[in-house]
Amino acid sequence: MSSHIAHKNLSISPFCIASVNPPLAATKLRPIDFAKAVTKSTKIKNAQELETAIQAIKQAGVAMPTVLRKAMKQITLELPRRGGPGRQRKLQGDEVTQVCDQIALFIRQGHNLKQALQKVSELTP
Repeated sequence: MSSHIAHKNLSISPFCIASVNPPLAATKLRPIDFAKAVTKSTKIKNAQELETAIQAIKQAGVAMPTVLRKAMKQITLELPRRGGPGRQRKLQGDEVTQVCDQIALFIRQGHNLKQALQKVSELTP
């Protein structure tokens, strides 16, 4: 079902309430408010047009959940992803370079990696 429902002389979009009456769009709407806004925007003059408007309102009510779900998916794709602080660093940038240099120095002196890490950890506070 499309997001726009057309019926002869009456055309109702799921978000027509915002274009018809912006203050109503910002408030919590009841179905009666929606129906009033639609009937005001279409200028119903006879019983046939009233019946057509009622059918269009019912069709819009059926289509609305689908349209809203699709719109919410699009909105969630536009939102920034949930971030976080990530892993907290134990050492600052210059401290990291010094520690790496000390580890490399111990490895060049003939110690294996485990021994080099132990010696560096003993030297740092």
